[in-house]
Amino acid sequence: MNIYQLQYFVETVRCGSYARAAKNVFLSPSGILRAVGDLEKELGIKLVERSGRGVRPTSQGRILYEKALEVIDEVDDFRSLAKAVAAKPNIAHPISISICATPYRGIVLSQHVLDAVYKLCPKPSSSIYRGTSSTCLAALEEGVVQAAIVLGRVEKGWVSCSRLFSFCPQVAVSKSHPLALKKDVALSDLLDYPIARPYDLRYSFKVIAEALEKAGRGLLYEEVFPSEESHIDFMQRDKGVVFVAYDASLESIYPDASFLQPRDFGVMIPVCFVYDRENGGEEISSVKNRLVIASRFPHLKQR
Repeated sequence: MNIYQLQYFVETVRCGSYARAAKNVFLSPSGILRAVGDLEKELGIKLVERSGRGVRPTSQGRILYEKALEVIDEVDDFRSLAKAVAAKPNIAHPISISICATPYRGIVLSQHVLDAVYKLCPKPSSSIYRGTSSTCLAALEEGVVQAAIVLGRVEKGWVSCSRLFSFCPQVAVSKSHPLALKKDVALSDLLDYPIARPYDLRYSFKVIAEALEKAGRGLLYEEVFPSEESHIDFMQRDKGVVFVAYDASLESIYPDASFLQPRDFGVMIPVCFVYDRENGGEEISSVKNRLVIASRFPHLKQR
């Protein structure tokens, strides 16, 4: 078994066709069919099956597809880190970058990573925009920015995607909330209270919704206007629960809030650096390399 076989299997499932998958990985359809077949023989199970004019994963294949994604991510992370450590910064021209930031729900990038962004993209020569992941990706696709930092991996053929780090969301409640008095909070404990609709619909909404569904809650959320006052009212008056990416600034925004980590909510949300493969260039790669190091080794002095 090798990493290429896993990549070909993942691409086949993603595309639902050997021909389309082969085109994406620059291989012949017979070559990708043979690679997936060899993987099936080695594992002793059927991974994909015919479905109409295409293919789909078997029940066993669906399980291994998720694991294959994790393995590929780890290998990609290793390659990115190796390149980042070896590379020398080469940023001579201004660049534009959009950063996922949902108002009043926390900043996913820690201050030292933000400092690295500002150091690499000095104003006014460079431009930094903030928005939800969907907005950031739209800006990248439309050519408004050259790169973006978003929540969740981006599975688009034209995008180069590298994970910077991952974080586990917490929940914010008023200090007078019954949950704030509990020493041990589970997801099921949240179900009796209104939950604020996650802002970042592209990824965070999905993973939080799936976790809550498993705990017994349907897709019912409360809309909370993006303002400090609305969030405080929601937590204090309505006994509401807000999923956040915890950072120190939230303590000053919501001084009357407690931040809790449900013990059975182990979902890690990846924060990724993405850019257009064809229009990225050496400077964007250099920015990515610096941010990979800043995210994972905050105390390492960069060249």
